[in-house]
Amino acid sequence: MKLSQTKKTNSIFSNGLLALYIIAFLTGISLGFFNPFISTLMAQNKVNEIYIGANSTVYFLVIALVTPFVPKYYVDLDWLKQ
Repeated sequence: MKLSQTKKTNSIFSNGLLALYIIAFLTGISLGFFNPFISTLMAQNKVNEIYIGANSTVYFLVIALVTPFVPKYYVDLDWLKQ
């Protein structure tokens, strides 16, 4: 039985990266639609504007605060050695 050999290429779409790009694109699109729809729904239900603003901001705030710590935990969990 022959094992398939992988070729290394310098393309930005090699080794399954195209799938990751598509997932990232669709995630961005869904988040772009999610915030305005939820904010509109909350406004129709007469939710305080402070809560609407907090709901719209908290996701991006958490991403901004957690992102600097990801490389440290990524290496600590030995995910790179797999």
